[in-house]
Amino acid sequence: MMLKKFQLLSTFLLIFSLIQALHAAPLKTLSMDFTRELTENGTKERIEGTLHYEVEKLRVVIHVKKPIKQIMVAKENKLEIYYPDQKQAFRFISEGPVPLPLVETIIQSTQAEYGLTALGYSLNKHDIADEILYTYWNPPEEAKEKLGTVILGIQNERLISAEVKNPKEIIVARTLYQQHKKIGNT
Repeated sequence: MMLKKFQLLSTFLLIFSLIQALHAAPLKTLSMDFTRELTENGTKERIEGTLHYEVEKLRVVIHVKKPIKQIMVAKENKLEIYYPDQKQAFRFISEGPVPLPLVETIIQSTQAEYGLTALGYSLNKHDIADEILYTYWNPPEEAKEKLGTVILGIQNERLISAEVKNPKEIIVARTLYQQHKKIGNT
């Protein structure tokens, strides 16, 4: 059971990166229901919940409803996780802001170049393979010791993949997007 809880935690930490980008977003609040399907070693798991983000407080609250009830609160350098059914709580304190890639990905997808230019990334090159445009982004010069390349896959003007590498060019995160659509003109 504890392993399952930490798998959920690690899943959200992988889904979630770069809280500073959120502060630059023009949003004041964001609330959304989400469903995330994970397949690991042939086992499929579905995670459902609601995410709330308050820009001015730089606070994210995530209510996971399935498979395990869980409430996560991230603010500044603290991540608190509460399991109401088990009446257990955990607090993690990091040296810097808690990375939240899921929220950032949603906000950045509404911005030009998915928010990478606002973060100081520069377009290095692009390729087209199987009707997918791949753009390769270099991190800002002052951050090259800590950040690596970001590769975005775009098909039919929609983001379908994002890959983040460390400075040694080893993949540290990969996200695939499917069955999403743009609503409105923004």
